[in-house]
Amino acid sequence: MDTKELIRSRSEMAVIGGAYDDRPEWLRTMPHAFEPYYLFLYLLARDMRPSVSLEIGTYLGTSACHLAAGNRDAVVATIDIERNCKDLIHRIAVEQDLRNLAAITARSTEYVSDGDINLLFIDGNHTYDDAHGEYLRFRKSVAPGGVILFDDISLNDEMRRMWAEVEEPKVELPRLHYTGFGAAFR
Repeated sequence: MDTKELIRSRSEMAVIGGAYDDRPEWLRTMPHAFEPYYLFLYLLARDMRPSVSLEIGTYLGTSACHLAAGNRDAVVATIDIERNCKDLIHRIAVEQDLRNLAAITARSTEYVSDGDINLLFIDGNHTYDDAHGEYLRFRKSVAPGGVILFDDISLNDEMRRMWAEVEEPKVELPRLHYTGFGAAFR
């Protein structure tokens, strides 16, 4: 199954949920974990098996934890400007034995990626300047065959503009989140 088919398939599985939801109980009880896109992230990490995943925008750590738990062989990093996000991720990683999960406190557009990223998830500030800047900054670090995921692509005019300017082949996955979700393919 190619990456685009895998994305579509796991998106549908996440929307249906039920028998496809084999997440550990602690993941299911994380903040907002009822949203289909968290199950999608877990299933995608489990089945795509990216060796390096990078999330921009840690917030409560729910997305990063789903990526790390879905593929414990991967390196999963999450970037946020808020120091408390790093502390939260460290606490969860210790409690859940997620040795593959790390948090970075930095402004995303100033962070330097050293190596290929297989799965990039852009979910930071939902303004054109920030989201588009993150896309431009990191897209060249995404390895051929890798995926760039975007949350909230329909949230506002700025995010719709950002999504329209994504140059890679892409697909919208609107059923994953009420404010839109998209994937682009390198």
